[in-house]
Amino acid sequence: MTHIIQVPFKKDWALMDRSKEVIGMTRFIVKSLMFISSYLPLYMLLIILDWSLVLDIYYQRASTSTFFIVGLLAVLIAISVITLILFIKIETGNYCQYKIINRPDDKVISYIFTYIVPILSLDITNINKIIVNLALVALVWGLYIKLDLFYLNPALVFMGYVTYTTDDKTIITDIPYSQLKRETGSLSGCFITNDIFIAKKKYNTA
Repeated sequence: MTHIIQVPFKKDWALMDRSKEVIGMTRFIVKSLMFISSYLPLYMLLIILDWSLVLDIYYQRASTSTFFIVGLLAVLIAISVITLILFIKIETGNYCQYKIINRPDDKVISYIFTYIVPILSLDITNINKIIVNLALVALVWGLYIKLDLFYLNPALVFMGYVTYTTDDKTIITDIPYSQLKRETGSLSGCFITNDIFIAKKKYNTA
């Protein structure tokens, strides 16, 4: 007679905790990259406004602080561009159901005029003003991550992506509003967070 021995299933809580930490860290990195990319127009405008500093580096007459400032802006621009490229390459993997979809409000415009435009008046050769503005950016960064403010990204707007609100979710998409209203029901895309969904037109063609 064959006896079947049942071994009680035990959850590896340590492994689950490590998995949660990895997921949490991944989300933190993604949110941080999206925040950095939201300032892409600012980085480029600062480079244009202070083009003389770039020329100083080219003609090898720049100070160490000039190298640092221009180098930092170049790194931030590179990170932003790479992040937006990765955003473009996001593929479908989930579905989002919705019944009502609302037009976007002016939050992106408010974000630009509140946090981006004032920094354009920054004298990037004044170390005290740089420190104060970095503190402001750090504060906004914390709020951006804590409140999942992915949709406050001017760079995405320039790429054709608009933010809409549904019953309980935020949808970032390049699908025209008229099509979303006409085809109310389900969208194919990807959840970045529990309530922020990316839907691309190429995956939702009729």
